[in-house]
Amino acid sequence: TAKVARLRERAGRVAGRAPAEALAGLADLCRSHCDEDPLAGACVHTERYGTRSSALLALGDREGETSLHFADGAPCANEYRTFTPLLHELARGTRRAEGESFARKIS
Repeated sequence: TAKVARLRERAGRVAGRAPAEALAGLADLCRSHCDEDPLAGACVHTERYGTRSSALLALGDREGETSLHFADGAPCANEYRTFTPLLHELARGTRRAEGESFARKIS
């Protein structure tokens, strides 16, 4: 769709920046609205439909390059909170040994 193409193009412009700058740029993109058409922006508000939350995930080769940020509610009205320590904790608990399956028995 035109909306996806436009948002993808805007995301591509910030993707090459330094990680902190790229994250801020993507957060701004997720907060964006379109005055002409409320469904055309990344953050949507209508009577029956709207943005409920937003997540930003940065993946890197090293633990310090990976981060998770979450806005509980529309990102234009709610700050992104950092959940990076939780992400790292989950990653440490899911490392697998050579040949080990991702499927694990839950006791």
